[in-house]
This record gives sequence, C-alpha cells and structure tokens, in this order.
Amino acid sequence: MGNTDTDRTITVYLGARTNVPKVWALQQAVGKMHTSAVNWSYVHTGQHFDPCLGREFCHELTLRVDRWLQCGNAASDAEQLGRLCTLVERDLDERPAEVVVVGDVNSTVAAALVAARRGTPVIHLEAGLALA
Repeated sequence: MGNTDTDRTITVYLGARTNVPKVWALQQAVGKMHTSAVNWSYVHTGQHFDPCLGREFCHELTLRVDRWLQCGNAASDAEQLGRLCTLVERDLDERPAEVVVVGDVNSTVAAALVAARRGTPVIHLEAGLALA
C-alpha cells in the first residue's frame, strides 16, 4: 500500500496500562480533527498480557484498538523485547507513514527500534497531552 496525501497511515503502538490514558487522550484529539487525509491505526502489543491490564482497561476507557498482538509472558525484559520487536516487525509490513510510540515501556523501545531501522519516522508521545 503506497502512501499519498489522502492515503497516509499513522500507527500508534501501546502495550502497557500506563499507555492507555495517553492514547485515549490522543484518540479524543484526533476525533476532533475534521480530516480524512490520515488513517489512524491503534495496535496493542500485548506487553501486559493480563486481561485486567490490557483488554479490560482499554474497554473500560472505550479505547479503540484495531489490532491486538500476542506477546505473552516472558522470563526477562530481554526476552520480551525480542518478542515485541518480532511482533512489531511483522505488523509493520504495511509501512505506515509514521509510527507513534507512547511512554517508556518495552513496547515503546521495540516499536521505535523497528520503525527507525526501517526508515519510518517515529513520534514519541509522553505525558502532558491536553485536550482543548
């Protein structure tokens, strides 16, 4: 899929409970924009695989998640990072225009690393996003 001015995808990766409120605020801001020039895609990496920290929390805040990746339980951060990089690499086959990463968790590192290695611009979203 090629990216043009009217066919541009921004993929947002989140994976930890702490990412959810930030992405929720982003979704609210994006919802107030009146443009169809950008397609927003939201992907949960499954870093927090416990349903209470993943799906249930997203559902509770009515956070739209387009794809759920399955990281599963890992013995160490290094093992989890490896799994996350593999999952994100497979997910990025469509080559979005930009990738948004959130906070400072393992999913953030993995998605930023994979996107940067592919030459895809990375946008870092941290605390402080305010709704007008």
